[in-house]
Amino acid sequence: YKYPPSQGIIIEERLPVETMREFHWWVVNGHVLFVCIRCNDENGSGGSYYSTNFVELTMRSRRLNPCIDLPKPKQWDQMIEMTRTLSNHMPGHVIRVDLYASDVNVYFSELTFTSNACRVLYSPIQADALLYGALFDRLSPQQLTPKYVERLLNEKPFVLVALNHNQTISTEIV
Repeated sequence: YKYPPSQGIIIEERLPVETMREFHWWVVNGHVLFVCIRCNDENGSGGSYYSTNFVELTMRSRRLNPCIDLPKPKQWDQMIEMTRTLSNHMPGHVIRVDLYASDVNVYFSELTFTSNACRVLYSPIQADALLYGALFDRLSPQQLTPKYVERLLNEKPFVLVALNHNQTISTEIV
């Protein structure tokens, strides 16, 4: 939006976003790690984090109030596939894929690279470490499973860390 075409007008159909739920999917190097499902309540803007298995994560952002009792969307698998497809050709970035969903359809909103210039502090700190490790290939793709994300962010695990000869960190949650 910073540099619109010098000639011409861009016209898009306005979506009734007030009646839809917003989803911020976090993807690193083609791996969909987690999603922030947005909500509004009497305290303002809110959001809760979920793994791709729709397991709620204890992860929190300092600027969002947690949501209460969010139902799993009917289009959950479709949104994961859309997110993976949209981000598949953009390695080397932390990407947030924003989608809106009604009861029937899913709509693409935008891509955000390194959301908020990496100035959002997450709790637990393992969330930032997960994004960093995935971005810089410090975690193997085989590790980046929903179960790994759930254990890393929901439990108080001990992590065995090893550096191999290729300077790649190998981790195992124990």
